[in-house]
Order: sequence, then structure tokens, then C-alpha cells
Amino acid sequence: GPPAPQTPQPRQVEGFRVQIFSGSTRAAAERVRDDAVAWWTEQGGNPRELGAIVAYLQPYYRVRLGAFETREQAESALATVRRQFPEAFLVPDLVTIDD
Repeated sequence: GPPAPQTPQPRQVEGFRVQIFSGSTRAAAERVRDDAVAWWTEQGGNPRELGAIVAYLQPYYRVRLGAFETREQAESALATVRRQFPEAFLVPDLVTIDD
């Protein structure tokens, strides 16, 4: 018979995220994350696909969006995000990619 279809295997790679906020309190970071999700949803996006996370890296809470394997994908997303969050910038990060 035909081979079984391949199930996508998530893999972790050194990729990029778009950082939109860094601050000293979780509450402030969560507020920015919620704003980002609301903004993305208004654009017609799926919040899950935005991948909005609050990451704690002492001493700051950071809000990061997306999970991009290549710099090109990340730069494209950054251009969009900067329309709402002008201070956004790219950060290298471990990201999980579904093939």
C-alpha cells in the first residue's frame, strides 16, 4: 500500500522572535501581550498563530511575538508589528517549528 502520510514533527531551532516590550513587572508585560493579541485579532489574525509570550529573563519581563526560522520571515513580521509597536526589534531565540 501507499506509505503512511508523514505527521509534522515539531523541531527546535535557533530562530527569531519579535520583541515588543521589556519591563520590570509581569502585570505590565501581560497587559502589553493582551494588547498585542487584541490588535492581531482585529487584523483578522488567529491569536494562536501570533505566538505571544511573556518571557522572564532577569531582571525583566519581555513580550515576544512569533516563532520564525529564518531572518527573512522575521523581518517581514517585524515590519507588520512595527505599525503598532514602533519600538519592536528582532531577538534570536529558540523556537519550535512545525514542518
